[in-house]
Parts: sequence; structure tokens; C-alpha cells
Amino acid sequence: SVNDVTKMFSLLGDVSRMKILLALCEGELCVFHICEITGGKQSAVSQHLRKLKDNHLVKSRKDGNLVLYSLADEHIASLIKTALEHRHCE
Repeated sequence: SVNDVTKMFSLLGDVSRMKILLALCEGELCVFHICEITGGKQSAVSQHLRKLKDNHLVKSRKDGNLVLYSLADEHIASLIKTALEHRHCE
């Protein structure tokens, strides 16, 4: 629905969440590595990941004591790539 798409773009419109999604475009990461890459604090990154996961943009899996995060599907990466390419259009 239009509401779902609007909510997704709202989630993508946050700089911190976009940094997290860009990091996850490279592959699975744990919160520690996401924090290192994005420069975010663990508590904030965890909150953003929860929002992204609750809205099906990110998924997680346990590997021993670690929780690894990844993009929910390749459509998310494609959407981000398209947006990055579009910024060069005039």
C-alpha cells in the first residue's frame, strides 16, 4: 500500500539508518562491526536495527553468541543503489 511505501521511505530518510543499510549492503555484520563502520553508539545502532528489522528491511540470525544482521532482500540494496545513482542526475 501507499502507506507502507511511505513508511519505508521515512525509515530510509534517517542518516544513521542509511549508514547501517549501506554497511549491510556489503554483507552480514554484527552490531559491533556496524558501530565501527558507521561511527554510531551501540545503543543507538541497536535501536535503529530494531526499527529496520520490525519493518522488514533487515533480518538477523544467531551465530553462537553473536547476532548477525543483513539486508532482508536484494530489493533494499537495489533501491539504495538507485537512489545513490540518482543523486548525480540534474
